[in-house]
Amino acid sequence: MQIRATLTALLTVTILLPAGLAQAASSPSPKPETTTHPSTPGTQALVLTRDQQPKPNRPTLDRLAHEAKEKGISLKKALDEHAAKMIRENPSLQADLPDGPVPDPTIRVDGIPFAELIDLNRLAGVKGYSFEEAIDRYAWVPAVDAVGAKLNELFPNELSGLVYTNGGRSLRIGFKGEVPAKAIELAKTLPGEVEFISNKGFSQAELKETRDARHSILDSNPNVGDLIGRFNVETGAITFQAELKATNQLDSVDKEQIEQSMEQAAPSENPNISINVTVVDDLKSRLHDNYLRGGGYMVIDGQPHCTAGFNITSSSNVRATTTAKHCADNPYLTYENHHDYDTNRATLSRMFRSSAYDFARYEGGDLTYTRTFYYELNLPRYATAFAGWGSGTVGRPACSFGRTSSAEGLGARCGTVTDISTEYTYDGVRYQDNFEVDYPTLGGDSGGPTYWGGTAMGLVSGGDDARTQIAKVSNFPTSGGFGSNWQVWLCSTC
Repeated sequence: MQIRATLTALLTVTILLPAGLAQAASSPSPKPETTTHPSTPGTQALVLTRDQQPKPNRPTLDRLAHEAKEKGISLKKALDEHAAKMIRENPSLQADLPDGPVPDPTIRVDGIPFAELIDLNRLAGVKGYSFEEAIDRYAWVPAVDAVGAKLNELFPNELSGLVYTNGGRSLRIGFKGEVPAKAIELAKTLPGEVEFISNKGFSQAELKETRDARHSILDSNPNVGDLIGRFNVETGAITFQAELKATNQLDSVDKEQIEQSMEQAAPSENPNISINVTVVDDLKSRLHDNYLRGGGYMVIDGQPHCTAGFNITSSSNVRATTTAKHCADNPYLTYENHHDYDTNRATLSRMFRSSAYDFARYEGGDLTYTRTFYYELNLPRYATAFAGWGSGTVGRPACSFGRTSSAEGLGARCGTVTDISTEYTYDGVRYQDNFEVDYPTLGGDSGGPTYWGGTAMGLVSGGDDARTQIAKVSNFPTSGGFGSNWQVWLCSTC
């Protein structure tokens, strides 16, 4: 099943003119097309232009791009041939993996994991630009993740947020007050343009705290049924959409009065943070929807149900698998592997449902847990990292796998993060702290893995015809999640 809701995008990403991979590695920041984007409060403190930043060093990819053009083949085909040749000449490059082999090479090309190159190629197809351009736009994502995580560690009460701009080629970093010198030092390690905004007047931690508190106030209103709230790290705006329990249609005057009363009941204590409440007739939210791997199929009484998420482990080495909380009303589910890995199946018993987030954990029966997940039909890969701060950056790329999208021939869905702060109440149940991506998923995809390369990002939760909400795996070890003992089971040597 999957929760669906009509959602409003808060950010328009600026798209750049195409550029070839070899040229982009040494060229200045491309001129963006003229598009609108939300006003960014604060003061532009510093811009580290692409010319000033470290140059991407991708000699192998540049050579393959040149050879592909000469041969009249795609870069993806040239890359596959290169990987196959590398492994033939040096079989030790295909590592001995702890849970058995996976079908794709486990090599890196110019430091980029092959798994991420696969995802970049799919993203390019979705977005309508070349594989080369996808590499130029998003190959720096792991480096940005690391810098973002460090900034959040050092300045948790000052950092306003990170946003990819210029279609992924640039990064904007905001601070509540002045930009710390250490933040500039860290940003100078990134191979792309970085813009700093100072004096925004709010931090991301404040936005989250304010959204959570105001969501609780609005949620307790006896007239409110379904509710969706989110914040924008660019503008400091917190917006709520509320569907009232009353079935009669309201005229515009009634709606305006109710909206004003709700905003007055939940004001912001920080004058730089605005709160807006909109009453809608219908949020259109509705429910649908011998190894054990994330992305396997969840079944009830022989009928398709949901999708398995990432496998997890505790500090005492207890293993479990995950799915969406709204898929976990039944204490027993049947897990099935994809067909090319034999239709191994097992009965899973529910261990725990999160109190705050849309995920639950199940005990895996007699199948053997692995650190792998299906990123595509019949194609597993290893989970090698999990996104902490990484899932909290607007414009970051992501992909999701789900059973229904796969069954309908759509495969994994890929796109970018459009919102990092969605939480909603549906049918009296509150699902907190999701991020949102700009691609749809289908009923039955719920619980499935959301990832980038080998990085686990979240579980499919809900969405509408254009976007999907994702429950963050970074909340697994929280008190409202599974508790501090639990984390995604990773292969640290893969």
